[in-house]
Amino acid sequence: MSSLRRTAGLALRQRFFLVFSAYLFAVALPMVSLFLFVNGAYRELAVMQSRQSEISRLMAATDEAYDLFGRYTYSRSEAQLTAFRSQEQAISAASARLDAELPQDFHYPLYDLESMRQTFSELAESIRGDLLAGLERIYLDKRLAELNRFRGYINQEYSKLLVDYLEHVRGRSDELRAGVNRSERLTALVMALVLLGGAVLARRISRGITSPIRRLADSLERFSSGELDIPALAVGRRDEIGVVVESFNRMTTEIRAHVGQIQERAAMEAEIADQRVRLLQAENALKLAEIRWLQNQVNPHFIYNAFNSILSLARLEEANRTATSVESLAVLLRSALRSGRAMNSLREEMEVVRHYLLIQKTRFGKRLEFTLDLPEGLLSQRLPAMILQPFVENAVIHGIEPREEGGHLEVEARARESGGILLRVSDDGVGFDPSRVRGGADALDDGRHIGIENSRRRMELLYGGDREHISIESAPGRGSRVLIEVPPEPRNQESSGIGS
Repeated sequence: MSSLRRTAGLALRQRFFLVFSAYLFAVALPMVSLFLFVNGAYRELAVMQSRQSEISRLMAATDEAYDLFGRYTYSRSEAQLTAFRSQEQAISAASARLDAELPQDFHYPLYDLESMRQTFSELAESIRGDLLAGLERIYLDKRLAELNRFRGYINQEYSKLLVDYLEHVRGRSDELRAGVNRSERLTALVMALVLLGGAVLARRISRGITSPIRRLADSLERFSSGELDIPALAVGRRDEIGVVVESFNRMTTEIRAHVGQIQERAAMEAEIADQRVRLLQAENALKLAEIRWLQNQVNPHFIYNAFNSILSLARLEEANRTATSVESLAVLLRSALRSGRAMNSLREEMEVVRHYLLIQKTRFGKRLEFTLDLPEGLLSQRLPAMILQPFVENAVIHGIEPREEGGHLEVEARARESGGILLRVSDDGVGFDPSRVRGGADALDDGRHIGIENSRRRMELLYGGDREHISIESAPGRGSRVLIEVPPEPRNQESSGIGS
């Protein structure tokens, strides 16, 4: 106001100069305002994007905290426990920052999440107490499953918080877009007034200023609506608008890169989750087989002692065949008592097979002949316990027994050049149609060959599922042959029981 008073007595040229200066100022003012508004909108969008990423990182951090604690319950490593507690502290600090930065509407959801997180930590410490108290693994796994469900509840709340915040971001983006549109309309009005005082100058100003801003607003609107693959805007100038355009281009490039990283990470996590599901399915199959095995034992110690009494009675009565069968059956029961071991030597496995065949020999007589071809140098080779018996039993019951004249069964072991051994179980029985084989190698679709499927799953767990370790060849009337490739050492030492 004081400046205008000082210009009252000035010459006309000076007045025109001042008017022209004011005119230029009036033209520049909406442009600067628009620049500041767009720049502020960009900063606000960047802040909201950062907060959105922080919520996503809290979800991932919760998953990582659960994984660290789960690994601790298996390894009892203090380093894992320290990492878990550090992760919990980091999550708490990040939640506090979010509570301070987000609008007031998000205070209570964050307060609830912090309460749930504290309950999560308390539940983890309770499970740790049970672990230190020596609680059995099966109950610890149930407690871990409860902790996992609670982790899922927390992440559901984070997901809900993220959705609510995205709604807030979308609403704020609409407001910013409306503000840009209002600024454009104001700029157009100023340009119209400028045209009244100087059409050429106004045309140049409107063409040089509004055009890049309009392109920027259009790109910003398309980008905010979810169209991430918009082409980069041409800068072509070094003023503030060029800075805004360049910043917008850099922002879109960084956001696209961040989205790509999130998609890649999601794909990797989905693949890891799928591998975990397959591993859990295999472990569940093994546990089910172990349960069925235990159900069929029916106090083997008692039965083993009873058979020893029957064996003594048979020898007193000079019932030699009965004594031989009972002795073989007692050996099989003694091997059942050692079922807790995951690995046996080839000598021990063949002892089980030999006694099983002696029992069947008593039953079938001359209808069953068998040969065991085992080089002495391979008898100490380690292999999964009870890996041969299901195939020998399958050959006798389903291959030789239906054949009226009986048949011959052969079990042999050979060293492999790459290490390990190759086991072969072959018979000249009735065979079967290969089309009845499912699962790629073994389990017949009549449901009677759970032991064979169990053997295949155990081989996958112990030696890896990247290749078939068991293959079956058969045809109706032409007998069957089973090949079992046993590598030198298991990959999964924990599952094999080695070192326990």
